[in-house]
Amino acid sequence: MSVIDSRTTRGTPDPHGPARRSAATSSVALIASAIGTAATTYLFWVVVARRDGADAVGAAAAQIATITFLGSAASLNLTDVLARFLPHAGEHTGRLIGRSYLAAGCAAALVAVAFLATPWGSAASAGVGVVGFVGLVVLSAIFLIQDGGLIGLGKAAWVPIENVTMGVARLALLPVCALLVATSGYAVLAWGIAMGAAVVALNAIVLGRLAPRARGRPRLPEPRSLRRFVAVESVNTAVTTAVATFLPAVVTFSMGPRLGGYFYVPWMLIAIGTLLLSNVLITAVRESVADPAAAPSVLRGQLRLEAALVATGTAGCVLLPQVPLALLGSDFAQEADGLLRWLGLALPGTAVLLLFWALCLIRQRPWPLLLVNVAVAVCTLGAVVAWGEALGLAGVGVVYCAVQTAAALAVLPVTARWLKPMLHPHPPEKPGGEAS
Repeated sequence: MSVIDSRTTRGTPDPHGPARRSAATSSVALIASAIGTAATTYLFWVVVARRDGADAVGAAAAQIATITFLGSAASLNLTDVLARFLPHAGEHTGRLIGRSYLAAGCAAALVAVAFLATPWGSAASAGVGVVGFVGLVVLSAIFLIQDGGLIGLGKAAWVPIENVTMGVARLALLPVCALLVATSGYAVLAWGIAMGAAVVALNAIVLGRLAPRARGRPRLPEPRSLRRFVAVESVNTAVTTAVATFLPAVVTFSMGPRLGGYFYVPWMLIAIGTLLLSNVLITAVRESVADPAAAPSVLRGQLRLEAALVATGTAGCVLLPQVPLALLGSDFAQEADGLLRWLGLALPGTAVLLLFWALCLIRQRPWPLLLVNVAVAVCTLGAVVAWGEALGLAGVGVVYCAVQTAAALAVLPVTARWLKPMLHPHPPEKPGGEAS
């Protein structure tokens, strides 16, 4: 990737100021989105836990985790594709978004039907039925993609509005759905209705107003190259989400709903932290692609923000693990504080892996990332499936922390080698071979 020195002399306007400000604005918006999502999701599970206990949390969380995993796997990683390529889509913006939704929706329906044939299918569809389960997986796939569309369109500031509004709607729907469904399925129903409303409302604006306004000649890769990139990235997403979203369901199915309930809330908190870190980096990807000359300045700012978030998150999880768990009940604080500590200690390793992911995305190099993700998924899920009951909740945290740290150390040399020339590019040469 071609970049130039972003430094300016005193009194000279900074040519990369707009890119840095855009990155900063997008980062703040996405951080606000993650925090708002965390707050409303946390309160959602507090209500369920206080009303029905850890067993209900575990059962409902396993269903939601399964739906989210299948939707994410079926999304074909088009979230990152839209964030990466929409800035160059021009007049094909609406077509790219529409085809992405269609592809993800069809894939989601297929994987949902296939999952219903597994031994876990009946538990995953309990309370919502077969049609409802398939519909929720399709909605989940489209919901996950649409944030990438907003980022690619330069509308990241809309993401927190969407996610916080949906979170508030979920909370408001809980008592209504509890009157309609006697089991823990009322939580799944509230979650699904709010998500469906968000998909319909947002895409009425995106496809009806924002996409038609895009102008200019498309500057996308050749169709064959783009299809190959999407194919590899879709496998990447399926492998990554096997850990990120399906692990709570695996814990519940192997250890029982009670321990699954204790596991889910700490895992959700770490997932929100991971979302914060990935949002900061996807903003750097978008701005670096849209304005390659500004990449050094943008990346330095985003990395400083990333480091601050990692330090804060790790310290909070290690030093004060019982604070976020106490509201759910004293049993949550007693059973899950050790788990949250270990998950917090994994955040530095996770941050390195996410940086590696962002650099692979910028460089359009999905294969190295796929190899790393496969190794992480196999080691993490394999250990939990094989030794889940013997490990206990804290043991699952130890396994996760060890795998994340080992994978981060493995990719660190490559990450540093790729990052160095992007942060400190060689200045362009003047005519005659003299450096500027």
